[in-house]
Amino acid sequence: MTSTLKIDTITTLDGTGNITVDRPLAGSGAGLTSLPAANLTGALPAISGSNLTGVGKVVQVVTTQTGAVASNTGTIPHDDTIPTSGEGAEFMSLAITPTSATNRLIITMHAMLSCSAAQNERMLCLFQDSGSAAIAVMNSRQTSQTSASTDMTVQHSMIAGTTSSTTFKMRAGSGAGTTTFNGTGGNREFGGANVSSITIWEITV
Repeated sequence: MTSTLKIDTITTLDGTGNITVDRPLAGSGAGLTSLPAANLTGALPAISGSNLTGVGKVVQVVTTQTGAVASNTGTIPHDDTIPTSGEGAEFMSLAITPTSATNRLIITMHAMLSCSAAQNERMLCLFQDSGSAAIAVMNSRQTSQTSASTDMTVQHSMIAGTTSSTTFKMRAGSGAGTTTFNGTGGNREFGGANVSSITIWEITV
């Protein structure tokens, strides 16, 4: 036999002390308000974000870094043309296999670059696969000092567009002279702790 109890307030005979319930209370609890956090005890249930919508979630992160020194005389002009894969030199690359073609990729390249020619621009360029045109570029002008090392960063955001492996490449060069990667004048600095890197984040949208 079941019955329904309709009341507004439950209290003890003298209005003090606690009320003990012998059996579990069933229901969603949606109407419960003003519960003191200090009175919540016991293990909390596992929380999953799988049903969240409108919030980007990180699916995977791939990264690579190196402190190895390298140099090249390939130049990249500082003008109003998009750098091509035939200019400068490739110093690093990193592949990722997106889990969804509609997910977003955020690619961050960080490089330490110097140039042997004073008052020259250094260009850091991002390329994808066999594409001949850079998809993102950053430049930095060197002062009158030759072979001064500069910390440069390129960040690019794009829709993956594929679920096949795709490779992002770091190319760099200067308007003239020799470009040194992770060093100056063709020489390594800081024992290889002066590192450059590529990091790719895949995020659901």
